[in-house]
Amino acid sequence: MDTANGETPAKNLTSVGSSAYSFYLNIVVLDHILPDPSTPVRNASDDVDMDNDAPKSPEVLPEVNLAPAAEELSLSPAPPKKFEKVLNKSLHGLKEGMDGIDKSFRSNMRGLSQRSQNVSTKAAAFVASKTMVTRALTSLKKTMPEMEQHAASLELTIGKRFNQGKVIVLHVGLKAAAMGKYIEDVDGEDAAEHYRSAMSTLKLMGATETMGSLEREMLPKVRTGMMEKLSDLLVTTMKEKEKGLEIECIALEESEEARWLFTFMEFQAQMK
Repeated sequence: MDTANGETPAKNLTSVGSSAYSFYLNIVVLDHILPDPSTPVRNASDDVDMDNDAPKSPEVLPEVNLAPAAEELSLSPAPPKKFEKVLNKSLHGLKEGMDGIDKSFRSNMRGLSQRSQNVSTKAAAFVASKTMVTRALTSLKKTMPEMEQHAASLELTIGKRFNQGKVIVLHVGLKAAAMGKYIEDVDGEDAAEHYRSAMSTLKLMGATETMGSLEREMLPKVRTGMMEKLSDLLVTTMKEKEKGLEIECIALEESEEARWLFTFMEFQAQMK
């Protein structure tokens, strides 16, 4: 029996399997490109010479020798020259001690600054990721009415099937009776007319098996074409709804979806 749109489905096309008439659109949210948290970030203050060869671990502060030998600090009056010698020695020891303290302080502050920067970078990456996922979901909500309208015009179904973390999965279902429409959308009106003419002729001849073979031959190309067109349309529309949105769409056949999704979720879990 002919369908409402004039298509003539073959009687034995159910042997193809319903999964052959469906595929998945996986929307993957991309993170902002952020600096590697393990890479130290230089500040303007780092341009000051801080002895880059200094060890990162806290240094043992040198002892400050502020007290000269006992005999040199005798309570008896010291000659002027000897007193000057004692004073210079004390001041020299004080300078060396202060230089060591300053060197250690700068080294420790540099290490603290790097650790703080690493924490800030990781926090920024987390916030950016969550923000981008939220924006993607908002954009998809605005986009779905247009996608559903386009799908209805082609006699196919589309709907959200899964959402977790950075991936949103849509399921698309094709109809065997609308194969002519799909061919027209993918290859143009002439190709669709040739297909419809061939199917009508085969029906008049009662060649139902040949009709089934023809449709099975056309199905992979049609499905691939629809996967590409719908994934491109989905990404373009979502980015129009939400400026600056960073996403990509991976279209997969039903036989490929489970393995890809499992691998993706496992990778995301390892990245946390």
